[in-house]
Amino acid sequence: MAAWNEVKTQQPFLPGRLTDAVIGKWDDFVLIIHESLKSWSIATFLGQYPIFRFFINLFLSKALNDKRKFAVAFANDQVSARLAQKVSRPDFVTHISKAKDQLTQSELGMNMSTLVGAGSETTASALTALFYYLHLPKNCDKLERLQVEIQTTCKDMAGVNGETTTGMPYLKACIDEILRLFPPVPVGVVRHLLQDTVVGGVVIPAKVSPMLVVILY
Repeated sequence: MAAWNEVKTQQPFLPGRLTDAVIGKWDDFVLIIHESLKSWSIATFLGQYPIFRFFINLFLSKALNDKRKFAVAFANDQVSARLAQKVSRPDFVTHISKAKDQLTQSELGMNMSTLVGAGSETTASALTALFYYLHLPKNCDKLERLQVEIQTTCKDMAGVNGETTTGMPYLKACIDEILRLFPPVPVGVVRHLLQDTVVGGVVIPAKVSPMLVVILY
């Protein structure tokens, strides 16, 4: 299910390019996004301590740079292949290439790698979690209610669009709830306390570096 969601959410970026071979490389590309975010979190935390900074710069920075080079090169290759195609369904490349301020192919590749990470992977993660929770035995009634709302509003796939989905309050409620339960973009911000601080009635001592997690959805 997770792999299927990955493919479906990547189609608006590069439709027609998702052959088995390309999907395999997309998997590597998405894996690099995961590993980079994980490495970035570790580096952010350990970077608060001078004793670890040398090792972070020596080892982790090089590894992240190598992954970045692979991601950029792959994105540029995919953009080149996409620009050589004529597609019937507009995608991100279609709209970006028609912008008043034209981007170079290199700039388009850089933007595409960002869009896939921010728009495809996050959506796929949220959808995977939504399907998982809806298919739990205790949520059968919720799944049935959602199915009825969708089938009543849209008679076929052609009827699914932005206008019809705005008239599905239960669908919106399900999406809001899964983003609350399983936010795909937790962002941590580290702060070093200079003095004792009270948060929610709990005393956090000075010289501690807590991570404040901000949930974006």
